[in-house]
Amino acid sequence: MNVGDPRLVEILESIHSMIEVDLLAILNVHDDHTLQVEAATGILSHEKLRGWQVNLQERPNMVKALRGDDPYLRVELEDEPEDDEEPDTYEGIVQLPRAHSCVVVPLKVDERLVGAMTLDSGSCGLFGPDQLKAIKGFGRLAAKIIDEQKQVEKLSSRLQRLATENATLRKSMFGEELIGQSSAWQKVLDMIKIVAPVQSTVLLQGETGTGKERVARTIHKLSTRSDGPFVAVNCAVLQPELALSQLFGYERGAFTGADTRKKGYFEIAAGGTLFLDEIAELPVAAQAQLLRVLQEKTFRRLGGAEEIVADIRLIAASHSNLEEAVQAGTFRQDLLFRLNIFPIQLPPLRERKEDIHLLAHYLLRGLESTLGINTPSISVEALECLEHYSWPGNVRELKNVMERAALLAQSKPIQCHHLPKEEHNIPLPVMEHTPQTFSPPDGYQLPTSLPRLHKATAKEILLALKESDGKIGGKDGAAEKLGVPATTLRSTIKRFQLQAD
Repeated sequence: MNVGDPRLVEILESIHSMIEVDLLAILNVHDDHTLQVEAATGILSHEKLRGWQVNLQERPNMVKALRGDDPYLRVELEDEPEDDEEPDTYEGIVQLPRAHSCVVVPLKVDERLVGAMTLDSGSCGLFGPDQLKAIKGFGRLAAKIIDEQKQVEKLSSRLQRLATENATLRKSMFGEELIGQSSAWQKVLDMIKIVAPVQSTVLLQGETGTGKERVARTIHKLSTRSDGPFVAVNCAVLQPELALSQLFGYERGAFTGADTRKKGYFEIAAGGTLFLDEIAELPVAAQAQLLRVLQEKTFRRLGGAEEIVADIRLIAASHSNLEEAVQAGTFRQDLLFRLNIFPIQLPPLRERKEDIHLLAHYLLRGLESTLGINTPSISVEALECLEHYSWPGNVRELKNVMERAALLAQSKPIQCHHLPKEEHNIPLPVMEHTPQTFSPPDGYQLPTSLPRLHKATAKEILLALKESDGKIGGKDGAAEKLGVPATTLRSTIKRFQLQAD
C-alpha cells in the first residue's frame, strides 16, 4: 500500500524494485525531537502510517544512527534478548517477527538533517554493502525533495504575508482587495485612480473571470458617489420584452398585470453607480433607450410622461468584442461611442502570471473563514502547475481550483495531484546541476515514456555517463560519480531502457 507524497513514494518503489523489503518509509524532521512519516510503501504499509510521529527521545539508537552519514543496519536475531529500552519505530501499527533487520538512513543536505528513511524486513541477511550503497544514493534524492518542501513552506509563509500586506495596501488605497503587483495589473490600478473621482462613463472589457464587477465596485467606492447604492445588472438575463420595464420602471396600468408603480434599476441606483454587465447582450430596444438616457440624462418610466433625471454614474462591461458586435449588427455603433469614453482593458490571468502566487495564497486565506479550514502551503510543483496553465476562466477559475485543492490536501501542502489534470501539463523540472539544454551521450537515449521522477533520475545518470565518457564502473566512472554500485547502475540503465537501439 502506498501512503503519502507521490514523489517520495516513487523513490521508495524504486528501492523496493531492487530489494524486497516489507516496509519502506521516509520521515521528515518535524521538530527537534520528532520525525513524521511523509511516505510509505511495502506489504506492511498501512494508512495509519500517514502522519505517524516518532519520538526520538525514546529512541537513543535511532538518534545515534541519524548523527552519522551512512545507512545504519540493525539485525535482531531470534535468540538475542529483546531491547526493552527502545520501542519499535512503528510500534502499534507494524508487527515484525522476532528475528528481523532494519536500516535507518540519515537524510541530509549540506550536513543538515532533514529527515530519515527506514527499511524493515523479516529477513536478517538482506542488506549487503552494495544494497546499502544504492539505498544511500536514493536517500540523497529523497533528502533533496524533503529539503525543497521545507523551502517551499518557508516561501509559502512569506507569500502569505505578502498577500496579506498586498491586500491590506490595496484595501486602504482602493477600498477593495485588488490583489496583484504585475505591470499589467498595475496599469489597471493606475486607470482606476484616474477615473474614479470623476463622473465619466467607464467601459470595462476583459475575458470572463477577470474581475470586472470587482473593479466596478472599486471605482464606485473611490468616487464621490460612494455613499450611494451600487446596483449591478446582468444584461444577459434581461428578457427582451421586459428589459425596458426592468431598467426604467413602469407606471400603474402600463401593461396587463402592472397593478402598482415600480421603480427600475436607474431609479434604484439614484445617487450611486449603475453597473451594466455583459452590455453586448442588452436587447436592441433597450439599447436605443440607453443611448437616449446617456444623451439627455433623463428617462421615462414605461407608460409614463414624467421626465426623470438619471442621477447615476454608469459603468458598463463586456467580455466580448463590442466592435465586432457592431459589425455583426447586434450592437449600436452610436451607443458604443457613448460608452467608450474611458475604456479599461482587464488583462487575462495568463498575462499576469507574476500575480498567481499572491492570488493563490490570498484565495486560500479566504477559505479559512468561508470553509473553516486551515490554509495549506503549496509545493513548488503545484506552483509550477498553476503558472503554466492557460487559465481560460481566469481568477474565478483559480478561486475554484484553490478551493478544491485545499479540500483534497486536508491542511497538508498542496501538490500537483490535488489540481485538475489540465493544470499538470508543465515542463519537466531540471535537477539542480543538470544543464537547461540537455542531450544524451552517444549510444544513449532519454525515453519520453518514463514517469516524471524516473525521467529526472535518468537525466542524472545520462549526465554522469557523459561526464565519464561512457565509463560506468571503476575510478571516475558514472557509478562513482552517482555514489551507487556499478551493478546497480547497469541494472537501472537496462530497466529505464537508456541505451539506444
